[in-house]
Amino acid sequence: MKFIIFSIVLGTGIIIGFITRGLYTPASPETEAVTSQQLISDEISSPFTGIAESQITDEHETEINSLRQQITKLEQELEAQQQNESADSEKSPQHTRLTETQIKQALIKIGITESMADEILNRQSQHEYQLLTLHDQAKREGYLNSSRYYKQRRELMQQAPSLQNAIGTDAYDRFLYQTEQNNRVVVSSVMQNSPADQLGVQNGDIILKYATEKILSWRELRELTGQGVAGEYVNLNILRNEQLLNILVPRGPLGVKLETTRLDPETEYNY
Repeated sequence: MKFIIFSIVLGTGIIIGFITRGLYTPASPETEAVTSQQLISDEISSPFTGIAESQITDEHETEINSLRQQITKLEQELEAQQQNESADSEKSPQHTRLTETQIKQALIKIGITESMADEILNRQSQHEYQLLTLHDQAKREGYLNSSRYYKQRRELMQQAPSLQNAIGTDAYDRFLYQTEQNNRVVVSSVMQNSPADQLGVQNGDIILKYATEKILSWRELRELTGQGVAGEYVNLNILRNEQLLNILVPRGPLGVKLETTRLDPETEYNY
C-alpha cells in the first residue's frame, strides 16, 4: 500500500514538473540584454517618471500668470503713489477737491485778478485733457495699464501746472486758508535721540519755516531737509504756545512725525 501511494505522488510530481517547464521558457541572454537596454533608454528619455508633460506645462503657465498679475498690481500701486505726490501742488494736505468756480472765487478774494485766475484755470484744464487723451490713446492701442502707459503719465504729471508757483507761496498760503484747507504742519511726536529730540522740539510745535523757506505741507519739509549739505545748521522757526522760537538744526531728517493744521497767515505775524 505504501509503495502504491509513493508511486502516485512521484508520478504526479513529474507530470506537474513537465507542465510547469512547458509554461515557463527562460529568456536568452540576448533577450535579457535588450530588455535592460530598453528600460535604461526609457528612463533616460522620460526623467519625469509618473508626471504628465501637460501637467508640468500647466503649472509653469500658472506661475507665469501669477507673476504677471503681481507686476501689474505693483505698477498700479506705483502709479497711484506718483499721482498723489505729483498732484500735491494742486491740493491741500487734506487733498480737498474744489470746483473751478470755488477756485476762481478764492483767487479773486486773495487779490488775484480775474483774467489771471481764468488763465490759471485754463492751464489746469488743458493738463487734465492731456491726461484723458493719453488714457484714450493707450486704451485704443492696447497698452493701457502697461509700463509704457505709466511712464507717459508720470511725464505728464511732472508737467502739471502748479498753483503755488503761479501765484507765489504767500498768496498760495492765503488761498489755502481761504478755502478752509490746512496750510501748516504740526509736530505730533518726536523720535527719541533724534536731532529734534536733542534740540528741544516738542509735541504741538507748529513748523513755520525751515532754512528761511515757508512750510505749507510735510512734503515741502521733507524736500528741504534733503537739500544742501548734510549736517550744516539751518534755522527752524516754530510756533509754540503763541510764541515764535528759532532753533538751529542740522540738515537731514529731524526725527519727527507730523500732522497738518490750519493757521491764519495774517495772525502769524502778530506773535
